[in-house]
Amino acid sequence: MFVVFEGIDGSGKTTLSSRVARRLRAAGRSVTHLRDGGLFLSHVTQNIREFGRDARNLDLLPRAELLVYTARDVQLMEEVGRSTLARNDLVIADRYLYTAAVLAEFGRGLGAAEVSSVVEHAARRLWPELVVFVVIDTHVARARR
Repeated sequence: MFVVFEGIDGSGKTTLSSRVARRLRAAGRSVTHLRDGGLFLSHVTQNIREFGRDARNLDLLPRAELLVYTARDVQLMEEVGRSTLARNDLVIADRYLYTAAVLAEFGRGLGAAEVSSVVEHAARRLWPELVVFVVIDTHVARARR
């Protein structure tokens, strides 16, 4: 089973998903948390994340930004997630392609058709069975960051 936690930065996605993973493991379930301890299980994915968050890269064009964020998720799922799912383990992720799509379309103004095409191609028909959307007041989230 593939479960994704989504929400804005500072919403508590990683904290919540880590707690869920710990409790499920304690109950005897085999769980892979793709961002265990706050770091991605893929070194390449971690580097892509850091590149995308680096203020020196604020000039990334909207389409390039979409491709960078999409690459982060593709790398993680191809390197770790798909093989884990093939063993019928529970896979928990902080964010998935939804974040790249929302940022590209609503944050950067790319067209819905273009965004959808890129995201669908990247997903290769892999979508989570459950998405937990963490809702929080933006002021609280900002204060946490």
